[in-house]
Amino acid sequence: MTATRDPVTRPPLWAYPWWLVVGALVSFGFLAGFTIGIPFLLLGLALAGAGVALPVTRNRGVSALPAGIGLPLLYIAWLNRDGPGTICTSSAHSTSCEEQWNPWPWVAAAVVLVLVSVATALLVRLATRRR
Repeated sequence: MTATRDPVTRPPLWAYPWWLVVGALVSFGFLAGFTIGIPFLLLGLALAGAGVALPVTRNRGVSALPAGIGLPLLYIAWLNRDGPGTICTSSAHSTSCEEQWNPWPWVAAAVVLVLVSVATALLVRLATRRR
């Protein structure tokens, strides 16, 4: 006897990227604050509302949300990759200096969020197999 998988219990392939994008948009919108963040936050909330409204994604793929939240944190770490401290760059016509943060706390937070996402996905998969 072969085991068949019920298509109802398997989430669609696009559910995971959906919630990954939702997490990234909401996180970036929150981190960017009142500058460019408001449109990203609104778009993320609209996609989250649509994801909750769609029965096929309501409870499926949400495990990707923490990893999506971690993506903007990796972007901030990348922007501060030369930090911490004052970093000066010069060109032929000018010199500019900027204060950069330590990137490692941002990387650590992103890694923790990705690990939480993977652990949640594995736990959900184990729970659905046992049913």
